[in-house]
Amino acid sequence: MKRDFSIDSLRFIGIVGIFLSHASSPPLIMNLRNFDVSLMVFVSAICMTYFSRPTSYTKYLKSRIIRLWFPVVIYVLGYYIISPNSFPFTKKDAPSRLLAALFLYTPTYLWILRVFLLMSLVTPLFTKYISRINDKKIFLS
Repeated sequence: MKRDFSIDSLRFIGIVGIFLSHASSPPLIMNLRNFDVSLMVFVSAICMTYFSRPTSYTKYLKSRIIRLWFPVVIYVLGYYIISPNSFPFTKKDAPSRLLAALFLYTPTYLWILRVFLLMSLVTPLFTKYISRINDKKIFLS
């Protein structure tokens, strides 16, 4: 299989952005690189679609949700059951915070899984569009 310059270029941009975010860059650079993790997730999903068997959008989405969200539910509920006092909320607001964590609406480390799920929604739609672009300048823009 031949390497795809456009995919490699997007990977490079994403990785540089992630490096810059961990290198105490100036505020302007930090604001410009806000898309880096989403871009890397998107590129990973594109690569996955190239190497996976063709399937319907519904089957694809179901498999992504089961693979990404179901383990989060087990983890969040397990963590809450085992150690409710150390979970990132007080007992007073536990029900609403637990629900928020289950649906990945939380500022904690679960944010990346929300990114993965959102990218799972749009990736199959964009891969069809991207496969029709022959001009690399248009693709990168």
